[in-house]
Amino acid sequence: MSVQGNRELIRSIVERIRNHPLGAISFREFMELCLYDEHHGYYRSDRLKIGKGGDFYTSASVGTVMGGILASYIASQWPRLKAATGGLSLVEFGGGSGRLAAQVMDALQERFDTVYKSASLTMVETSPFHRALQCESLAGHASKVEWMSEEEWLACGKSEGSLVFANELLDAFPVHVLEGGEGGVPLEVYVEWDEEESRFAERLLPLTDTAVAQALAEDGVILERGQRVEISLDAPAWVQRVASRLQLGTMLLIDYGDTASRLYASHRARGTLLAYRRHEATERWYDDIGEQDLTAHVNFTACERAARRGGAGSVELLPQREFLMRCGVLELLQNTYDPNPFSPAAKRNRAVRQLLLDDGFGELFKVMIVCK
Repeated sequence: MSVQGNRELIRSIVERIRNHPLGAISFREFMELCLYDEHHGYYRSDRLKIGKGGDFYTSASVGTVMGGILASYIASQWPRLKAATGGLSLVEFGGGSGRLAAQVMDALQERFDTVYKSASLTMVETSPFHRALQCESLAGHASKVEWMSEEEWLACGKSEGSLVFANELLDAFPVHVLEGGEGGVPLEVYVEWDEEESRFAERLLPLTDTAVAQALAEDGVILERGQRVEISLDAPAWVQRVASRLQLGTMLLIDYGDTASRLYASHRARGTLLAYRRHEATERWYDDIGEQDLTAHVNFTACERAARRGGAGSVELLPQREFLMRCGVLELLQNTYDPNPFSPAAKRNRAVRQLLLDDGFGELFKVMIVCK
């Protein structure tokens, strides 16, 4: 095989393709296998994914500012949420190394002791590798932390006094990839195996998935010929599931993406799908199978619809920069003449500026707040 990546995973995907009646699988199925195959998927592997030694950074990688800001927001929500139970249930989905959750708990303990004493933390995580990293990061708060799968958490029934947060989770759900055909008729991208070249290749087939067609219609998407877009059914479905589970609570979802009208505008001719490996973003998503991240921007319009279907009373979408400002991030800046660029104050000032001034973090990233 000339394609690079995890050999066992490549063989498994090729076998899936060969056994399919079409001799091809949808890109969504291909992406799900690359990321979540139980034995060899990218997110199931024992490799670092976030930070300098990984493939990408998140806002939690930029100092401890984001964790401190989330702690401030949590404290502001505490009077509303704790009234029902006297306690506060924090829940993080897809917590990776546990760095963000640890930052949140550290800041609550340091600055909002009453809230901290009332709080418990559930990490919803199925990867044994990530659970181990989270356990290490959260060792200082071990008595307050438990781990569950999503199925276990959903099975607990309606929840009062919960604040659910997820940082860069929605962009990791697999997506359908569509391309406008003759007259803008939507075609779906399928993945086949080129026996002669020993590589994966694309095939365009008529769109037959009624759920995808309905999502297009709800967003009013009319494709130009050759225009590509990504449609995620899994991310909105997850939002609806979690919102439905809450009785009195808040969801705080942080990710890069936009509204449907902006995300599917005709000038985005090639969509937003990217592969990330060793901090390089490429469109080579058929390389390094199982060893690189695959991601697409989040359609927050679809996620808002899903939240309301799950019973949300209010949904607000903010640029991350505005959310940070609203939560008092400027108060973290310090006037300092310390010549040491590695002093705590200097590091925090740099982190604040990066989160506010870097267009990638400040504008591309959004914060969706769902209240119920």
